[in-house]
Amino acid sequence: MTNDHQVELSAPPKPRITRRGILLAACGWLIFSLASAFPVKISSHIPFLWAFDGQIMNHLPMALLSVPVWFIIFRWMAGARWWWHAIVHAIVGPAYAAVTFAIFSFWFRLVAGPQAADMVMQQSLWIIQWNFLLYIIQFAIYHVAETTRRLRFKERQMLELLALSREQELATLKSQINPHFLFNTLNSISAMASHDPEETRTMITQLGDLLRYSTDASRKDVVSLREEIAFVKSYVALEAKRLGDRLRIVYEICDEGLDVDVPPIVLQPLVENALKHGIEPGEEGGEVVLSITREQGRICVRVKDTGVGFNGVPAAGAGSGIGLKNTDARLRKTFGDESALWTEAPASGGFEAGFSLPERKRAEQ
Repeated sequence: MTNDHQVELSAPPKPRITRRGILLAACGWLIFSLASAFPVKISSHIPFLWAFDGQIMNHLPMALLSVPVWFIIFRWMAGARWWWHAIVHAIVGPAYAAVTFAIFSFWFRLVAGPQAADMVMQQSLWIIQWNFLLYIIQFAIYHVAETTRRLRFKERQMLELLALSREQELATLKSQINPHFLFNTLNSISAMASHDPEETRTMITQLGDLLRYSTDASRKDVVSLREEIAFVKSYVALEAKRLGDRLRIVYEICDEGLDVDVPPIVLQPLVENALKHGIEPGEEGGEVVLSITREQGRICVRVKDTGVGFNGVPAAGAGSGIGLKNTDARLRKTFGDESALWTEAPASGGFEAGFSLPERKRAEQ
């Protein structure tokens, strides 16, 4: 499949502190304390349990202080540039080493007495350097783990988006030869041909443009919202010939923001749903309003009809139909949950569906 544009995937969710993560970190510090107790025992000629207790006393404050530092780096600064992380590490790292040594020396003075604490103070520079080295090692491990998590998320998202694109391509190709749609359209053209040749030629041109766009769009990842609107207008124009006065279509389109990227054929399912389930079943038809507005830096798309609706029964979310489900899934995979499809069925009748997009211009071809 040809990729004419790069799709900007949604950012991965921020990492969370989990029981599994706490358990792994605790096991890591415990094993490290156990391993580091052996050289201390040999060099200091003290019992192993004393050496192990001393390492626990040293590493426990380090493990506890790692939690707020982790929260700042990986939660609060999630998505920040790498050099911001480097600046924060350069400031927090030495402070972390000094504070953990101060806590350790205070504990050691309480447990072992002033004389033993003075011996520790004589090694203060070496211990602080060692604590700073441990800071670098542990947060290097955290950064590797976080980078791996983000890469796996992006890879999984790319695979899911590719699968959805393939499904959309097959669905689009199938819709091109949909017998029901072609039969209705060709029947309308046939009825028009005998008394209005000019309108017949217009309808044939519209049908050709619609099928051509479907073919071209199925080979792209994104198109402009402006192209989608033109496609929908051709589709509605053909359906209006069949429905006649029963269909009233209103376009409330803001000119700003129409060059943003959208997945191909993302508006048509919403309009088709309004026509098929809202307008056609009613004897008097109804009105369909396609509204596109710019609100707080986002492009908001709404399709509302005054048809039969759900007879007062609210729709069960965006999954009210296959077309709406596919549209919702494609929006989520391309732009994230903030652009998920929403639906509403007012008690007064009718049906409304919509979504919003971040206002990003299309990439240059």
